[in-house]
Amino acid sequence: MPISLGCNRYGLVVGAPADFMAVSTDSVRLASFDAKNGAAHLVHSATSTDVRDVWVAGKQIVDDHIHREYPNIVQALRTAIDALL
Repeated sequence: MPISLGCNRYGLVVGAPADFMAVSTDSVRLASFDAKNGAAHLVHSATSTDVRDVWVAGKQIVDDHIHREYPNIVQALRTAIDALL
C-alpha cells in the first residue's frame, strides 16, 4: 500500500479520500518537460498558473483553470480593488 505523507490508512483504492491536480505542460516554463524527469520539472519550474484542474476529495473544483465555486473570481477581485482606489 502506498504511503503518502506518513499516512498508510487508505492507499490509492476505491472509496479512499483523494486530492489530485492536473498541470498544463505546454507553458514556456515547462517547455523542456519530459516524463522521465517530470517530477523535477514540476517542482522546479511549474507555477500556480500551470495548474489546470483540481479535484478535492474526488470532487472537481477547478476545471480548465476556472474554479467551479468562484467562476468570476478575477472580476470580483478587480471590482474590490477598484472600490478601494
